[in-house]
Parts: sequence; C-alpha cells; structure tokens
Amino acid sequence: MLKSRLSTEQQLFAGFAVLFLVTGTIYLSAYLTIFDIVKLEKFLDLTHQYRVRIVDVISLLRDSENGARGYVLTGKTSYLKPYNEALNKLPEAIAKIDISAQTDPAQQAAVAAVKKAIDAEQISLKKLVQLRADKASAAEIEEALDRQKDNMDKIHELYDPIDIASLNKLDQYLSRSNSKTLFARGLFPTLGLAMLALFIVVFRQLVANLRSQKLLLESEQQLKDARDKALEGSRLKSEFVTNMSHEIRTPLSGILGMSELLNLKELDSEGQEIAQHLHESTKHLLVIVNDLLDFSKLEAGKMVLEHHEFSPRELLQEVLTITNNDASRKGLFMNTVVEPSVSESLIGDKIRIKQVILNLVYNAIKFTAHGGITISIKSENDRTRIQVTDTGIGIAPDVQEKLFQPFVQADGSTTRVYGGTGLGLSICKSLVSLMSGTMGVSSTLGNGATFWVLLPLAKPHSETGAPDRTLLTHS
Repeated sequence: MLKSRLSTEQQLFAGFAVLFLVTGTIYLSAYLTIFDIVKLEKFLDLTHQYRVRIVDVISLLRDSENGARGYVLTGKTSYLKPYNEALNKLPEAIAKIDISAQTDPAQQAAVAAVKKAIDAEQISLKKLVQLRADKASAAEIEEALDRQKDNMDKIHELYDPIDIASLNKLDQYLSRSNSKTLFARGLFPTLGLAMLALFIVVFRQLVANLRSQKLLLESEQQLKDARDKALEGSRLKSEFVTNMSHEIRTPLSGILGMSELLNLKELDSEGQEIAQHLHESTKHLLVIVNDLLDFSKLEAGKMVLEHHEFSPRELLQEVLTITNNDASRKGLFMNTVVEPSVSESLIGDKIRIKQVILNLVYNAIKFTAHGGITISIKSENDRTRIQVTDTGIGIAPDVQEKLFQPFVQADGSTTRVYGGTGLGLSICKSLVSLMSGTMGVSSTLGNGATFWVLLPLAKPHSETGAPDRTLLTHS
C-alpha cells in the first residue's frame, strides 16, 4: 500500500514537473511570438501613417495642379481657390511626413528627395498661374505646363520606390511572424499530446479539463483571427475607395472644365445639345464620386471639421447663385428667408453646412415639377434651424424613417426615374451628427416635403444688436 502510495506521489510529482516544463516552453514560445507580432503591428501602424500622409501630400499637389490648370484653361479665378487652399495646407502635410520618417534614415533620405521635388512643383505651379495672370503667350504657357508635368512625374517616380520599400520591409516582418506562428502551432500539439498521455496515467480528470481549455483557446484564437481579417478588409476597402475617388476626380475635373469652355463656343443646335449633355453628365458623375469620397471618409472616421465665422445671409446667397440655373430650367422659384432672431455672424464649418444645404436643395429641385423651393434659417433656443421646403412629390411615412440610411431612396423606381446613388441624405445625416446636430423630415405623399437641420452654432463674442429679417427670391 505504501509503495503504491509513493508511486502515485512520484507520478504526480513527475506530472507537475512536466507540466511546469511544458508551461514554461509554451510561455516562452508565446512570448516570442507575441513580441514579434506587437513589433509588426507597431511597424504596420507607422507604415500606414507614413503612406497615408504621403498620399495626402500627393492629393494636395493634385488639387493645386487641377486648380492651376483650370485657371490656365478658363481664366476663371474661382479655380484659384482650391489651388491656394492646397498650397496653404502643403507645409503642414509635409511636416507630418517628416515626423513619420524620423525613425528610419532611409525614409528620411527619400523624403528629402520628395520634398525637393515638391518645392520644384510648387514653383512651377506658381510660375504657371503668374504666366496666365500676365496673359503670356500660348508658347510660354505650354512650356510651363510641360515643365510642371515633368515635376509631377518626378514626384511620382520618387514616391513609388518609397512605397515599394515600405512594402518590402512589411513582407520581411510578415515572414518572421509567420515562421514564429508556424513554430508555435507545431510545438503546441506535440507538447499537448505528451501532456495528455501523462495526465491520462496520473489524473484523467485533469487531462479532460486541460483538453477543454485548449479547445476553448483555439476557438477564441479563430474568432480573433476572423475579427482581425474583417477589420483589415474594411480598412483596405475604405483606403481603396478614397484613393480611387481621388484618381477618378482628377480627370473628371479636367473634363468638366473643358466642357464649360465648349459651351462658350458658337455651335449649331445639335452641337450645343451634345456639349450641354456632356457637361451635365460630367457634373453628375463628379457628384457621385464626391459622395463616395465623403462617405468613405465618414465611414473611416477621417472627416475633419473646421470652425470659422461666417454670415448665414451670404451663405444662402451663395446657395441661390449655385442652384438658381437648375431651378430656372424647370421653371421653379427659389426663396430664402432669414428670421430676425438669426445672428449676423455664426461660427461653424461653413463648407460642410453649405454642402448639406446644397444637397437638400438639389434633392428638392430633382423631385419638384411645379412650384418651387424655400430655404429658411431661424434660431431655436441655443440652436440654429435650417429648413428646405419644396412643393414636390412628397414622401410616404413608411419611407421617411429609413430615408437617411446609405443607398436608400423612396423606392426602386426613384433611382430609375431621378437617378442618384442614395448616399446624399446619409452623408448629410452623418455630417450633421459630426457637428453635434440633428436632422429630420416632415412630409405628406403628394404635398411636398420639409427637411430640417438643427445645429449648435455659436455666436461671435463681439456681436451686438439684432439683424433685420431678410428675404431673397429668385424665380
């Protein structure tokens, strides 16, 4: 009996000794694997930031290039607005690239070369704009255009090796991580079988518990892997949509500028109809691309708001100027009303607020055959209410609650008859929410609709007095 008891104690001791050894081996292997994975994730994050910031710089250069070329082609100073905005943002964007490249000497050298090429590109763009402003000869402008294109091509030639080098380094880390993972996967089952065989002899119940725990860990790992793959797929999708939207928008802007020039030419009736159709189709396609770009930014949480002082009356005047031609072609009137309670100036993101109002007005024009549209602004407690009311086809109650979801319109026939992606109202809703506001609609089928937005827009501290009620009418 004593011998049997000692034998059992020895078996237990040996079992726990093996358990300690196995646990230590697994811990060491897991630690090394996790260490490599953590290092990889850090590099992935740095590489992603580095590449995104370079893409931002390239995008700003393209915006400035499009603005400058648009100005050269048309002579319209409105094209200088995106040109100047892009040039003003470039120093900050370039500084962010310097921060991302601080830990890598090779990247620092590559960034220095890119910055030199960017400086040359900015000089060529300014020279191009100056030549157009000075009404230089076509030959001089064409030479400046060629020089500017060469500079942009050089930037792309410098950027591509940077991108390839980052991907190569990423492949090296992935290869090391995969080797560690394969080693761990091969080691765990082998040691697990040894543990299982030992504990069957020593303590069967303990073996059963360990087996259950192992299965649970494997299941959790599979779930984690599936989640990580889904998150990575979503990130890559958003990045792809953003990059492709920029790539598509650049040539579309050029086509739009050329079609505007074509409309100014003296053409026969058939030529005018074709030119007008080309212009409208390009505008429509550019709206869709912009919607996709905004939607992907909002979905990825990369939309940034700016807060500046602006005049609500000037804002509505700008909206009227932009939309009046579309309304006039359908014989619709356009009214704007600014109540006396509205301050002369407000603080908020004027560009995004105007985007929301324009989207609502264009929707109203699209779905209104007779009558017109009224845009009103008034104060409600500490918020500002903006309303767009039309005399159009109206919206059924069961459709209103899902109207702000992505890719949703009143019904399938709406898309076929009126066109559109169904993203506009969803983007408006997201932008309003981003500005800490609310948005809704009230409508009866056949009796028009009223879309309203409530925004917490602050007043400038220096403002005094109350403005008069303002009414602007276009028909």
